[in-house]
Amino acid sequence: MNLQLDPAAIRKGYRRVESWLAKQSESMVSAWEAVVENLPPHEADLWTTPGKYHRALNEKWNTLKAAKHIDWEMYLKGDSLKVLDLGAGTGWLSIMLSTRQNIERIYALDASRNNLRQMLPELSKLMEGNLDKIIRVLGLFTPILIEDAYFDLAVASAALHHAPDLAECLAEVYRVLKPGGFLIILNEQPITSSRYAAVTAVRCGRIIKAVILKRWQRVAKPVSENNIVTDPILGDKAYCSWQWRAAIEGAGFSLQILTTPYYPYQNMDGQQRIKLTHFVAEKQAAR
Repeated sequence: MNLQLDPAAIRKGYRRVESWLAKQSESMVSAWEAVVENLPPHEADLWTTPGKYHRALNEKWNTLKAAKHIDWEMYLKGDSLKVLDLGAGTGWLSIMLSTRQNIERIYALDASRNNLRQMLPELSKLMEGNLDKIIRVLGLFTPILIEDAYFDLAVASAALHHAPDLAECLAEVYRVLKPGGFLIILNEQPITSSRYAAVTAVRCGRIIKAVILKRWQRVAKPVSENNIVTDPILGDKAYCSWQWRAAIEGAGFSLQILTTPYYPYQNMDGQQRIKLTHFVAEKQAAR
């Protein structure tokens, strides 16, 4: 049988698929708003009210202080620099960097419209940033839709542990960085190997029990050889320092690990707590 394909029908089919994929991507990008809606009122208010978030940034959390612990002059050499802020959130890191004279553009990539459209501009006023330098990009961690070797610097604050595929994300960042450029991963909290093993043992025990008792878990907390999912809704994953190193060096970077003197929250004691840690990864210049 001879099957004749109508070109007009094919084009119509393609348009339907493209529309479908666009809507699917849109729903994935909008996931953060859905998460915020389900947060307790006081937490949702914090993430949607610029003034309250700004106070928390200065009086509750240590993320801003830890970010200033970096010697940025070492990594921001040259003029007309282009920076990628992955998982920018409310944009506070982009805003902080926007005050530097030698930075020309900062691409703040995040999956939340509210963060990019409402929080970032208002927070920029409170932090006295330069909003004209910041290009707001609504999207996911990957793919990074820009040409190879475009950025001088990439940054991410407490964000990359949300990446669905850390190796894929790091490979994409490596691709879009110029040779000699840096990826600075800020404010992560790597767990110890003993903690990793203990959580794994507990979860394996729960899995065995659930299977024996035939209990269905609608929302599971997976554990594997390369990460532990700590929050399946937000996509939080925990990694050991050596796992971070393996993933970052596996993408082609050289790596320096910097442990800051800060815990995640101010006025927090150190018992059972992990200090905020930075990973400084460099894409070696071509020889």
